[in-house]
Amino acid sequence: MTFSISRWTILGLIGVVLLAAFVRFDGLGTPDTFIADEGFYAPDGCLYVHAGNQCDRSAEASPEHPPLGKWLIGLGIKATSFTPQGWRTAPAIAGTLTVALLFLLALRLFGSAGYATFTGALLAMDPLHIVQSRIATLDVFVTLFGVAAVLFAVLDYQHPSERLVPGWRLAAGVAAGAAVASKWSGVLALAVVVLLCLARPGTRLTRKLASAVITLGLVPLAVYALTFAGRVHGSLLAAPWSHGSLIRALAHRQVTMWRDQTGSFVPSAYQSPPWSWPLLKRPEVHYASVANHQIREVLAIGSPVVWWLGFGAFVAAAIVCVRSRGHDLPSLVVALTVGCTYVPWLVLAHGRSFVFLYYMTPVVPFLCLAVGWGCWSLRERVLVLAPAVAVCACLLLVFWWPVLTASPISFGAWRSRVVFHDCRSNDQPEKLPMDAHGQPRAWIQLLHGRAPGGWCWV
Repeated sequence: MTFSISRWTILGLIGVVLLAAFVRFDGLGTPDTFIADEGFYAPDGCLYVHAGNQCDRSAEASPEHPPLGKWLIGLGIKATSFTPQGWRTAPAIAGTLTVALLFLLALRLFGSAGYATFTGALLAMDPLHIVQSRIATLDVFVTLFGVAAVLFAVLDYQHPSERLVPGWRLAAGVAAGAAVASKWSGVLALAVVVLLCLARPGTRLTRKLASAVITLGLVPLAVYALTFAGRVHGSLLAAPWSHGSLIRALAHRQVTMWRDQTGSFVPSAYQSPPWSWPLLKRPEVHYASVANHQIREVLAIGSPVVWWLGFGAFVAAAIVCVRSRGHDLPSLVVALTVGCTYVPWLVLAHGRSFVFLYYMTPVVPFLCLAVGWGCWSLRERVLVLAPAVAVCACLLLVFWWPVLTASPISFGAWRSRVVFHDCRSNDQPEKLPMDAHGQPRAWIQLLHGRAPGGWCWV
């Protein structure tokens, strides 16, 4: 697939980036307190880049996760301040950059500035991606590096090289390593890149395997290990098995991380099984505050327009991919990205209840890509499909904007937006405790206990 850098391409890219930046940076400092898991990651990021007691703690609170996402949050804090806007700066930048990268990926696959703009705009307006870009947590960095890795892998696919270490494949390995170094779920993006590398025609399988071992095995491993610099201590020259060895200390950290992530957890009212995520059965409330007969809320929910159409397009792309024996690159990329980033969760979550709908964040760009592919494939039959989807996505974002950004609204306006209430009886706004001294006690109550069995958006 070829494309030209035309005026419309540049305007489309600028347009989606400005849209993404506006909805991610507008009112970024609200709420003016820790929300979601910011209470872990923001002080940890601060601790990475600052010495002393200005970070509210002296020891890392989230050692179960790799360091890169926290390093990036810390850089945002260092560039600004240890304030809500400061610790949310890096995630907002990451979310905006992800929209730009998705635009470029769609442009490479579809060769159309119009459909690339459409695809990028869908991600720019997706409620879940917006919310996760406006809080200091890790999933948005996994998403950024995952989309970058796929883009570089597609460029490698489209520019065949017999070199053992092609440039674009090396870049894909670096980006995939950064995704894993942000959170272990980034390994799913690495799987996409490996499969795209092996699917590329025109090279002997042994050559592909050797190249994959170097660029998509050793390189991501090196990137992952380097992000622990300053967080794991020891001598690189010591024997790997000896005490004081950096290699031993790094290996011990991985074992500890594994134990922490696979152990038992206190039940959360917002945990939900992966099969229910596409149905939007139990989105997470990252923040809730009740005062003066108004409620302020940050609801991590996806767009049903994009998600449901995206999963339908994923199935269609998988069929086209099989029929073409993997030679149709756009359908191959859609099938691999959605399939590898979502489907494994149906197995990975087995026996582990502590999983949440916002784990879908790295899948969302590829659902947008799937919708873009579907509209692009049907462009000669249903020309108005893309504009109709874009308008619906925009209207839904405007309607939900108050509950995505903690804007104060009345209980009635809140109920019109949070439509499913098969919840615990005391989780209605009138029954939630009001703020005390500026502290959102309502949110604390919502977090505790087990998840309700029905459809609950509270």
